[in-house]
Amino acid sequence: MSEQELKEEALKRMINRIYILERDNAKTRSNSDNKMKELIKQIIIEEANKCY
Repeated sequence: MSEQELKEEALKRMINRIYILERDNAKTRSNSDNKMKELIKQIIIEEANKCY
């Protein structure tokens, strides 16, 4: 696998995680806007720090 393919996979994984988080929160409204920002930021940082 090339580095480009790995980046694309990581991006897809990150988008899916954020989508699921947003969808679940839209149903329950259990997280505030600020909490959602923090959770999304955490997802992005986790994906950026993963080593392949």
